[in-house]
Amino acid sequence: MIYPLLVQKNLLKEKALQIRKIKLSLKQKNRIKDPTLEKIYNDEAWMLPSLRFNYRHQHIAYCEVRGRTREQIEKPRADNLPKEKLIQEYKSKLIAEVKKYNEIIHSS
Repeated sequence: MIYPLLVQKNLLKEKALQIRKIKLSLKQKNRIKDPTLEKIYNDEAWMLPSLRFNYRHQHIAYCEVRGRTREQIEKPRADNLPKEKLIQEYKSKLIAEVKKYNEIIHSS
């Protein structure tokens, strides 16, 4: 079994890469240079806002579980505060996975 925080870190890396590729595909000059970006633009560009929203909240939850304070993670504008309920949901899921992992490891 793989450590849950490592799994979460790798998922966040994959999402960040996907977001960067979609952002790169938004400019026409990039799509002309790289035809694979045209497919990404046609298939995935509409998902960018929700990907960024979910990534932000998952990243905050992951960092807080690892012991970072909110001030160390980000300094949002007053009109762009994160959704606390969503962060708490992600944190509780991640903490539950870590506890389950620890129980399995220590029972062996």
